[in-house]
Amino acid sequence: MGWKAAQQVFKHWRILRGDTVMIMGGKDKGQTGKVQQVLRSKNKVYIEGKNLVKKHIKGRGENPGGIVTMESPIHVSKLQHIDPVTSSPVRVIFRYLADGSKVRVTTGGTSSGSVIPRPDILKERRTLLPVKPGTKDTLKEHVLERTFDPTTGEGGLPSFMSS
Repeated sequence: MGWKAAQQVFKHWRILRGDTVMIMGGKDKGQTGKVQQVLRSKNKVYIEGKNLVKKHIKGRGENPGGIVTMESPIHVSKLQHIDPVTSSPVRVIFRYLADGSKVRVTTGGTSSGSVIPRPDILKERRTLLPVKPGTKDTLKEHVLERTFDPTTGEGGLPSFMSS
């Protein structure tokens, strides 16, 4: 086995989850699909229903095992965005609008120069899931309870700790 050089991770990602892209190389060359997952540490993405491979799964317990068809990641360099106006593969650059917001704009020979909007699926991720306090979590009212009076120098244990 030979030595493999460390992979350089891209700093500025133009492809986001939910974007429509065209595959420019490999067995699915020329096909379009939607980005399902982005692996930034490996410079790869998963595309829905593309780059399918067969994997042999060993049977364990209730799982019978067998041969499963699943998606495999594709390197980002083999993908290009689809222009929302002309539906052709284009390159993407960043520009700033008059209001100061940063947007992705199509560029190249067949591009329309239009703005590629952020996918709606990214907005769903920003909402936080409700958290239920566990047995080792401190409740908010116990954290905010005042237990020491700096003017008199008196203080003691919080009410929930004293028996």
